[in-house]
Amino acid sequence: MKVALKIILAILLCFRISAYGQNVSFDSLMKKARLEIYDNPDNAIRIAKGLLGKEHDIHKKIGIYQLLSTANIAKRDFDQSLLYLLKAKETAQKTNDLKIRTSVLISAAIQYQQMELFNKSLETLNEAEPLLAKLPDDLPEKHIETARSYAIRGMIYKSQSNPEIALEKFLISIQNFEKIKHKQTTYSNMSVVYYNIGYCYLNLSQLEKAHQAFLRSAEYARKNKAKSWKPLH
Repeated sequence: MKVALKIILAILLCFRISAYGQNVSFDSLMKKARLEIYDNPDNAIRIAKGLLGKEHDIHKKIGIYQLLSTANIAKRDFDQSLLYLLKAKETAQKTNDLKIRTSVLISAAIQYQQMELFNKSLETLNEAEPLLAKLPDDLPEKHIETARSYAIRGMIYKSQSNPEIALEKFLISIQNFEKIKHKQTTYSNMSVVYYNIGYCYLNLSQLEKAHQAFLRSAEYARKNKAKSWKPLH
């Protein structure tokens, strides 16, 4: 259960919206709250709620709602997490920024998948698809969100004992992660996807391919650990 929780937090945290503006106090408090999510989610929630009461900028409010959603996942309060994510989704509809709207939808789909509301998750991913299609091909966020989308589709099909379709989705996810220039931001997610690819190959009795996928998963896990020890910039 702890491993599954860390996986979903990794997927959610890696690609949260970063366009919060230049307010030093806001940015520093958001950073502090993110750092507290794993070990002290109650304090992360306290900081975020304090910011929410003072904030009027739509993009910043979305970021706060998403942080509150993730912190509640850390507490395993999925109902409260979903409540904040739906508030983020509602607020995102007030902006014309397709990147933000897409990110919020896919984060909601991830949440539904974790709650085993698979039809709702797929429905939300389908809602995000036309927005993804409108993003320019040279925009990193397009590949990031496409990769996240297909990773979640793969996890849904894998949980439904359909390894063939799951594998197809996972491989598309990896293809999009590979298109991201700064791959160090995706190591954790690529490790998770390759791990799931390995199990799909195992279920299909393709043992050599499974072995290679598990090796790739371990490789990206090591890279992510090495990255985490680098000094903050």
